[in-house]
Amino acid sequence: MAPFLAAVAAFALTAGGFLTAFLAFLLFAGVMAALMMFIAVLAGTSQEVLLKRLRASSQVFQRVGGTVLMLAGLGLIYFTLNVGAFRALFYPFLSR
Repeated sequence: MAPFLAAVAAFALTAGGFLTAFLAFLLFAGVMAALMMFIAVLAGTSQEVLLKRLRASSQVFQRVGGTVLMLAGLGLIYFTLNVGAFRALFYPFLSR
């Protein structure tokens, strides 16, 4: 997560300045906080049956998580090599 945050913040600083980088950081922090709260509430309120089912399907979660991480890595490589595509996708108002 940290390399992604650093890449987004660095690009936002160079493309839009401090305010854009600060807003990107706030968005990242908000999403991470929401996910952590969701997982904490889920773990706190779940019943033993749900935990057993989650444990039984942990292999599926690991495979899906690994695939998502590989796709995210490929996306980072692509956008690192093609800054124009990154700018067009995430900052369309700058690509006039």
